Amino acid sequence: MAKDKLLDGDQRAFVVSINDEAGQTVLRVALSLTVEYPSDVNE
Repeated sequence: MAKDKLLDGDQRAFVVSINDEAGQTVLRVALSLTVEYPSDVNE
């Protein structure tokens, strides 16, 4: 996934929520991914 091109630009957020048996959220984890290219790569 990291080597594939992001479809909607150069940023992506991944969010996972863990719920208990009653449906209440007990844990939420978020990961933000930003792709940046060094300026010398495009030269």
